[in-house]
This record gives sequence, C-alpha cells and structure tokens, in this order.
Amino acid sequence: IDYCVFYDIHLIFQVGDFGHFPNLSDYDQFVPDLDKYASARNIKIMFVHGNHDDLSDLYNGYGRYGKEKVIQIASNVYWTPTGVPFDIEDLHCMSVGGAYSIDQHSRTAGIDYFPEETLTWGDVEQCCIHPEKFDIIFSHDCPSDVNLKIDLIPGADSNRHQLQAIVEHCKPKWLFHGHYHHYHDTVMKIDKKKVRVIGLNRDGRKFQAATFSTLTNEIKIITDFHLFGQLLRDAYNG
Repeated sequence: IDYCVFYDIHLIFQVGDFGHFPNLSDYDQFVPDLDKYASARNIKIMFVHGNHDDLSDLYNGYGRYGKEKVIQIASNVYWTPTGVPFDIEDLHCMSVGGAYSIDQHSRTAGIDYFPEETLTWGDVEQCCIHPEKFDIIFSHDCPSDVNLKIDLIPGADSNRHQLQAIVEHCKPKWLFHGHYHHYHDTVMKIDKKKVRVIGLNRDGRKFQAATFSTLTNEIKIITDFHLFGQLLRDAYNG
C-alpha cells in the first residue's frame, strides 16, 4: 500500500490466497486493519480467491458467483467471484478463482482446506456465457498450455485444463496469476491472437507484483518490497 501511495497507484488487485479465513481468530483484525489503512490512503483492493481462502464462507455468504456481481466485503476491499465481468477504467476484466492444493493431505477440511477449491465445468460455462471479449483475466491458477518449467503433480492438471478452456473462449489480452510462487512472462497464441500470461512469484520475503498503466498498457514487474519499505522508512526518518 505504501508503494502504491508513493507511485500514485490507486488500485491493488491480489491474485489469490488473499487470506479470507473468518474462522481464524486473527481474521477479525486483518480485514478491518487492512481496510482502514487502504481507505485512509484512497487505495481500492480487489482480489480473486485462491485455494487458500475460506470458500465455504464466501460461497455460503454470497453465492458461488456472488449473485453475478463484485462483492464488497469492506469499504475498500472487494471479492471478484469467478465468471463475473467488471471494469477497471476502460479495461473489461473477469476473475477465475481457485486451484488444486498439493498439501491438502496435511490440512483440515472446512478449516484450511476446502474441496470446492477447484474449478468445475459449471464454472467454465459461467465464464463462457458472456458474448463480449475481455482485456484482462485475473486468476489464481495458470492455463495448461503454459509451460511453467517446474515439477507439477497430476492432480493439478484438471483445473489448469478448465482454465485453458476459459482462456481459449475469452481470448483476453492479458492474464495475471499466482499460486506457483514462480515468475514467468509467456505469450500464448490462440487462433492467431496473442495472450500474454504473467505469473507472479512469492518466495519468502521477496514479494512480487506487476504494475499496469491503464493509460499506456505498460507492465512493470516489481520485486523486493521489503527493500522499498526500508528506503521509505529511511526517507521518512531523514
């Protein structure tokens, strides 16, 4: 958020594993504190759910597709359900949430693992009913045609193939995703149209984000926010 304030960025889109766990004791403080900090700085936060978010709470509270609208969970924090179109300025967008948890055997169903974490063919249909095309898809998982050049387990294949089917139908200009803690910048070709797929990394203290200019469509990859935070503190103290 401080980075956004420093560079006059007014919207953060988080690509899954946001931390929506209302059943955990410290969640009651997480969202209010985040919202208060963001609101005071005029920063809007949007997110697509990952596999490490409480989907039972989201789906039971708002519906699997959020009643086909973006859901405001706090004054400046919004959940974007799968298959629901929305606009960011002049960019037409859609989110596709969820992924397969490779560590589900070590988690507890209904607490920190949710069987509904992966896509269904009903989700694919929900995403593909829209006649319009999209500029950006925000997802947690990565389409199957992208070679991530990392070891993957077979259980993850189905979700990636379903996401691939959505991408092939919607043909966005850009897709941003997380999940694999692995950075890549890949161009897919679908019916002679290019789709730029960017996967963002998260490795220990090294967080990664992409800044997107709605004026120029320029994308910059930003890393090492902890170093920026130190520079910012030094600047304030100086």
